[in-house]
Amino acid sequence: MDRGHLVRRAVHMTAPLFLLYYFVPDVVLGLDKVIWLFILAAVFFMVEAWRLARRVPLMGMRDYESGRMSAAGWFVLAGLVSLPFFPIGYTLPVFLGMGLVDPLIGELRMRSSRLNPALPILVYFTLALGSMWYIYGLEMHVMVAAVVATALAIWVEGFKTEKIDDDFTMIVVPLLGIAAVFRLLA
Repeated sequence: MDRGHLVRRAVHMTAPLFLLYYFVPDVVLGLDKVIWLFILAAVFFMVEAWRLARRVPLMGMRDYESGRMSAAGWFVLAGLVSLPFFPIGYTLPVFLGMGLVDPLIGELRMRSSRLNPALPILVYFTLALGSMWYIYGLEMHVMVAAVVATALAIWVEGFKTEKIDDDFTMIVVPLLGIAAVFRLLA
């Protein structure tokens, strides 16, 4: 296993740390935390633009990312459209799922394991149900949201496109599914 592969897996597993956003005070150094989120994202995207313009390879990046926005860039974009606009009860399961289940799927796929997709489905559902249960209690809409989020996340992870990375879709698509279920059933 090469270093780049290990770096990709390790970076994925740090995704849930971005949920610390919810625990940052609303105002930091005189600015709203949402403004800080956008400032940090802008700095990230400036570095990303520089990387793309110079074709600078970074450890852990796949070859195809040299000419397009990186998976990390897609993840940052997902954070921008999720963290300021949705409660932690909705984002916790999708950040856990993208951070932990996406690498699991990759490892199982790489090994042609017969555990794929059953194990990732079980893990994602357990993470989704457990995290929403912790926050909202065990209600019918929580169980339905966990099923919907799991189905959507596993589906979009398997749906490969050159336009959008699954580090974005594995957060945004199940998040919208959770929000829809809560809106319709809660």
